[in-house]
Amino acid sequence: MFQIVIPDIHANKTYMESPQPNPIRWQWMYRTKQTLTAQAGVMRCKDFFNDLVAKRHGHDISVYGLTTNNLRFNRYGLYVLLHDVLADTIIANIETAINPQMKKDIGKTIKCFKQSDTQVVIRLPLEVFDSTYRTSLTTMLIRLSNYDVKFDSFNDFYTAKSALNSVEHSMSPAAQKLTKQHGFTLPKDEWYFSSGGFCGSSHKPISFSIIHNNGVTDWARSLNGSFAF
Repeated sequence: MFQIVIPDIHANKTYMESPQPNPIRWQWMYRTKQTLTAQAGVMRCKDFFNDLVAKRHGHDISVYGLTTNNLRFNRYGLYVLLHDVLADTIIANIETAINPQMKKDIGKTIKCFKQSDTQVVIRLPLEVFDSTYRTSLTTMLIRLSNYDVKFDSFNDFYTAKSALNSVEHSMSPAAQKLTKQHGFTLPKDEWYFSSGGFCGSSHKPISFSIIHNNGVTDWARSLNGSFAF
């Protein structure tokens, strides 16, 4: 188990967030030996992870009360403290249903450390933050893993026993088709990809709101449903 340190500045920090269907809460941490120090408050919206993709590509973002200016990654990834989780279930699903596909696609896996029955520390590999496509898919699958359901494979997330089409409604049918086909492999070599020509390789000004909301559903919409990339 890690020693958890929450600086006063992050102890009661809140953000402008919409209600979420799952109780999971996320908190970004920095590891020094066996101590994890919070770098932000507890958040419920996974879209904040898209802001870290911009950070990795040289753009600090300040949106909805959260800023990435002082955020640090550890050498091999970002440590995240997950609150209000079914610890054994979420670890089992990550290791059985997410990691094999991630290993196949990008050669990396998520590391899990159980803190308690309701808290888990994960280390997301740096490659997850190469693109908002990848952060969005990864965090969605982790959230789906926090229901009282065991998954045996990546494809199980797209079956009837998953909350993807019942409780959860944040991934459109087109996004489900896109992510099931591509897994963690980028459908387009961009660190973000939205409509109107906004993408990582364009010369358009960085829009905080576009990047923050640039999840897999926005990717699928912006790709116009075409899978011939």
